[in-house]
Amino acid sequence: MVARVGLVLLALAGSVPAALAMPPPGRWAPGPSITVRGSCTATAEPDRAQLAATVLRQGADPASAAADTTTTYNRFRADVAALKLPDLVLRSDGVQTARLTETDAQGHERITGYQGSATLTVESSAVARLAEVMRVAAQDGVDEMSPMSVFVSEATRERLIGDCLPQAAADARAKAQALLRGLGLAPGPVLRVDGFEAQGAERPGGGPPMPVGFAAKMAAPVADIATGPALITVTTTVTFGLPGERAPAP
Repeated sequence: MVARVGLVLLALAGSVPAALAMPPPGRWAPGPSITVRGSCTATAEPDRAQLAATVLRQGADPASAAADTTTTYNRFRADVAALKLPDLVLRSDGVQTARLTETDAQGHERITGYQGSATLTVESSAVARLAEVMRVAAQDGVDEMSPMSVFVSEATRERLIGDCLPQAAADARAKAQALLRGLGLAPGPVLRVDGFEAQGAERPGGGPPMPVGFAAKMAAPVADIATGPALITVTTTVTFGLPGERAPAP
């Protein structure tokens, strides 16, 4: 996900801080400008994790397939809740049913049964303890599970962006100063800020599901999970005025 915010200081001159407002008329004549891109990179340890577990059950009719699926799903959901994981979020789209068919040698399709499915997405701030969810899934007869994803919470990501914005702006000014130094010039007032972009540390998408037994075996010996820091890069584009002929004072 890329966060984009647009801000034109010229349009907000009456409400922006004095340090960023346009200079009074007569101080700078309209003329050349320089536009530079500043950036800042910050890191944070992932503080959220999630996985999705799916129950699959077959039956001779939609009702029996849905009933068996619901029974196993409800047992699994209750057992996950009993783990009392901190900051737990449980999400589900309910129970779905689909026809199972086969095609004979003549190309005729016939219904062989029905399959119910129900997926529970489990999210918590206890990254390492999601291994317990995998073991519960294996015990309760859950069929498939997505790989566990670790990521930075929205609150932490917003804090990183806020910390980086002043540094990105300062980096833009430093680059403008370096570019102009060889010409004997210095950047003038800020004319425009084209918002910012933030990349990295987003919530990842889930991978392909794997059999629960295999996932549980992978998780069994895990006592802790070292994920490494997540990176976020914030960039902003700033336009500075350049000294031109001074207009006469009013």
